[in-house]
Amino acid sequence: MSAPAPDDPCTNRSIVQDSEFQTVATSPWEFRTRSSAVANATWGAFGEAGAAAVRLNVQSGGTAPWHVQLVQAALTLEPEVPYWLRIKARASRALRMKVKVKAVDGSVITQTTSQLAQAWEESWMQFYVEAQVQVDLRVFVGKESSGAVVDLDAIDIVAGCPPCHRSLVEAPNMSHEDAWELRTASSAEANATWGPFGEDGAEGARIRVQDGGQKRWHVQLRQDAILLEPGVMYQVAVKAKASSSVVSRILIKSEDESSAVISSLRSEIALTWGVATAEFQVDARVQAKLQVLFGRDSANTVIDFDTIDIFTECASLPSET
Repeated sequence: MSAPAPDDPCTNRSIVQDSEFQTVATSPWEFRTRSSAVANATWGAFGEAGAAAVRLNVQSGGTAPWHVQLVQAALTLEPEVPYWLRIKARASRALRMKVKVKAVDGSVITQTTSQLAQAWEESWMQFYVEAQVQVDLRVFVGKESSGAVVDLDAIDIVAGCPPCHRSLVEAPNMSHEDAWELRTASSAEANATWGPFGEDGAEGARIRVQDGGQKRWHVQLRQDAILLEPGVMYQVAVKAKASSSVVSRILIKSEDESSAVISSLRSEIALTWGVATAEFQVDARVQAKLQVLFGRDSANTVIDFDTIDIFTECASLPSET
């Protein structure tokens, strides 16, 4: 399906047919199993509030993530158009689902991993292409999905402006460790654990710092490859608490050789949950990294993170109690 660049770049449009699974008999989606995988797909009222959705019932997920998949082929992407990969799904138990946009030559244009749970989760991820390319949109739930039911409310690629209430960070609620990297330098020693460390037992990340090193950047939690656009007001929010008061520096920096600071925020992480926020804009398109620095004075401290996010201005801030 061809998607020419909109005359108005702020006209959002879906390039995926039946992205919300309304069609049954002539659905453009193809359900596939490979190897020893045993599963089936059913279209029906399985979405949020009884909306249309597709249900994947997996008896055996096979031995690789791609052994159970839902595919829509022959989508055309255009250069210089902001695209957003939208995923809305849930599962009968915790499991990981991978979504890939792959070119016909097999190269991966973009991909993301969603940590599914029994509650509905919706995520958006931005990407671009440098030249016109034909792609397949693939949803993988094999391998670790044996015995599970996965409901897909929406799988979409939207062309246009950044949608309202959208995060640019993968796993901003710290739902899975693959999205985040803990780095230490010099003499610093620290480790990260993912689990029920957020507020009220929600998903979160727990960082145990034995030695914070000599500089604040000697212990940091970070995520790279965040694409920022000019003319958009962004907010950064970090929700955290610590076993003793720690001063943290939150940096958003360009990933080019200049490593220029785009936004900087000082935050004091206390014994109770608190949220540090800031607003910023960029003058030109830039790929950035998000760093939360808390080395130096964090020795022998446990820091819990509930949320680390960059989002468009109309999104909701995490609540502070």
